Amino acid sequence: EALLYPNPAKGSASLQINGDAKDIAVTIADISGKVIWQKTFANSTQVSLPVEKLAAGIYIVTVKSGLENKTLKLVKQ
Repeated sequence: EALLYPNPAKGSASLQINGDAKDIAVTIADISGKVIWQKTFANSTQVSLPVEKLAAGIYIVTVKSGLENKTLKLVKQ
């Protein structure tokens, strides 16, 4: 499970990942599906997202861990 906070975000946002946090791929895409940022983490329960670089709007954050996918909506103010 992944929690995204704060949401809506102004300057920065973090992902809190619970459970098996090995080999996680995090992707941020804009509302049209274009990937803006992508990074993999080997063993992390807390991931900082580069929200300050994003324009205001709605983004889709995808967290992939093994066979599990979690999609979250991020609002940048």
